[in-house]
Amino acid sequence: MNLSGPVERKLRYLDLGNNCISGWFPNMSRFSFLTELKLRKNQLNESIQKGYLQLPYLAVLDLSSNRIEGPVPDLSLTPSLKSLMLNKNMFTGALTESIGGLSNLEVFWIGTSGYWTCPSYNNLSGRVPQSGQALTFDETTYVGNAGLCGHPLNKSCPGDEPHQSPNFRTEDDDKLITRGFYLSAGIGFIVGFWGIFGITLLKKSFVHVLFNKVFSRSQ
Repeated sequence: MNLSGPVERKLRYLDLGNNCISGWFPNMSRFSFLTELKLRKNQLNESIQKGYLQLPYLAVLDLSSNRIEGPVPDLSLTPSLKSLMLNKNMFTGALTESIGGLSNLEVFWIGTSGYWTCPSYNNLSGRVPQSGQALTFDETTYVGNAGLCGHPLNKSCPGDEPHQSPNFRTEDDDKLITRGFYLSAGIGFIVGFWGIFGITLLKKSFVHVLFNKVFSRSQ
């Protein structure tokens, strides 16, 4: 990619998607005013070197459907990102915590990966970042990365509490509920029975007392 001179300072949009560009990932940091970079569906390989994506104004980054290897790049160098497409590559390792700091991020895909002519998956591992914008995406974002764990995935990380569905109940819970039901029903029956029977006895006693008083006076 041989673009130099004034172009480096003026270039805002660069879309080279759907080509057969191959080789290592180029250093894009010299295009410091880029707002959109689309290199999807090429054959870029190897890893992205540190600093190659130092683009402070970049809002859209689409590297999907390539052969890019190694760790996900440091995204703190692209703080303005709104759309990030890294799916269909060959990334490995942990998912960078810098994703949580991308406060403007609205679109994020890092699931299916591999050669764009033969999709497979990335192979990321470790805990999904648990801060900032990273918490706004659901599990479909991470599909195919079997090594990832933690929210929003239905897989606990080592040392976490076992994941339970909100409606999950154990056998002991059911036994406790059953015992509580019968105990409540028994108490209710006793209170109700003696309440009605007691009132009846009181009424009968009151009638007898009243009758005796009236009868004794009439004598």
